[in-house]
Amino acid sequence: MIERCRDVALEARGPLFMAAEEMTVEDAATSYLLGLTAAYTLRWKPCKRFMAETMTFVREVSVHRNKGFTPGAPGSDITSSFGVPSNKPVDHIKDQMTKRIFWVIVAGVRSMTQLGASINDLPLPPPTSQEQYPDQPVEVDDEFIYTDQILPQPEGIPSLITGFNRNICVYTTMNELVGVDMCYGMKFFDWSAQKNILSNGLSSAKQATEDLPVHLQVKTEPGQPEPPSFDYAGMQYHPPAFPDAQPSDDVRRAFAEEPMRRRQLQFEIQKANIYASSLATRSYFVERYLNLRDAERQRRKAEGRANAEEDNVDADAANANGNGCNDGDGIEGDLKDERDAMVASERELIVRNLLTVLTSISQRNLEPNGGSIIYKIRQVASTLLNDAPERKGPVAVQAEEYLAKFLDILMRLEKTGGASAASVASGSGASGVPNTMTARDEEEELQCWASLRNYQHEFAVANGGFLGTG
Repeated sequence: MIERCRDVALEARGPLFMAAEEMTVEDAATSYLLGLTAAYTLRWKPCKRFMAETMTFVREVSVHRNKGFTPGAPGSDITSSFGVPSNKPVDHIKDQMTKRIFWVIVAGVRSMTQLGASINDLPLPPPTSQEQYPDQPVEVDDEFIYTDQILPQPEGIPSLITGFNRNICVYTTMNELVGVDMCYGMKFFDWSAQKNILSNGLSSAKQATEDLPVHLQVKTEPGQPEPPSFDYAGMQYHPPAFPDAQPSDDVRRAFAEEPMRRRQLQFEIQKANIYASSLATRSYFVERYLNLRDAERQRRKAEGRANAEEDNVDADAANANGNGCNDGDGIEGDLKDERDAMVASERELIVRNLLTVLTSISQRNLEPNGGSIIYKIRQVASTLLNDAPERKGPVAVQAEEYLAKFLDILMRLEKTGGASAASVASGSGASGVPNTMTARDEEEELQCWASLRNYQHEFAVANGGFLGTG
């Protein structure tokens, strides 16, 4: 089905599509969706091509516009290089659409970097005074945006765009690090500068979720108030029964009767994604810090051994210069300071927060985010599990067994997002159609979701005090 939709979209563009004089926001949206389908089917080369195409189209429809625009000023308008007139009245619908596409690309590219993609695969430099990023989308819902005006969001009804923007704020904390990696590389700087860059980024990533609105908060501490929610017990998705009425326990029927239920569910989906993004970003900074710290330790030890060999003729002189057998302890002590302690503490907190999210997140929050949120959570969990033993604190050691079981379930869910392994291996699913979900595939997926719910319950019952300790 995905491949068929992709083929239809490409055929609709026609053979002369790339020869068009101007592109539209719809073209940018189509390219993004094509890139997304490629990503979810693990076709990374087409994904990168379509994402790069999206960024090009976004620039052409003049979303990159500085706040202090002065006509004729050098560099005041990126679109001037494309010959796009800037004195047209703003079409707010297209303007907001383009800003949303730009920022979702930012989040996607930064997330791919965290998962191991090279920054050169999809170069997206941080903003500068000459080439700024556009403003974030206005925090009002779609129904209040018109071509010629944007109405205010009704008081007391949070906008769905608020969660989108807060997720963006998490990823923009990587801008300084990305700029350094693109221009110089971290190895250009000494360890002191590297520590500053990474610890500042980590602090910013933590601050990005500190003042979230109540409806976007995940309860991670015992004293936190419970965010508002609806009771979904007994609710489930049923196939469309049109022209008959939907069953009374169908989620869509509940949404139709109580519209705020739909909005509340959307908020829950958003907050699951925000916290997964936060954990992934914090974990990325922590791991970069620890990797560079360990490299610095090895470098200093190697220097110490080299100096000791040069001075080996005079052993007393070597000992006096601190290049004796205890040199490693001195080096390790020199590298430890308050920032090193902060990173170690943060790593323990990431483990605790990850377990909290894993035990509180539900299928209705996890599934709509698709592979994106599963990739993020799986990456954090696998990084924590596979780290060197000396990096693990008491909380990480205590949580290893639980994390391993959650990780196993997440990996199975990732594999059951499409045809099962058996179906893929045979090259067909039901009725011989390649890579089609079969009844067996659907049963495997349901079993995975059931396993997640059961293990969440077992963990909460058996280890209720674990998350509240410390």
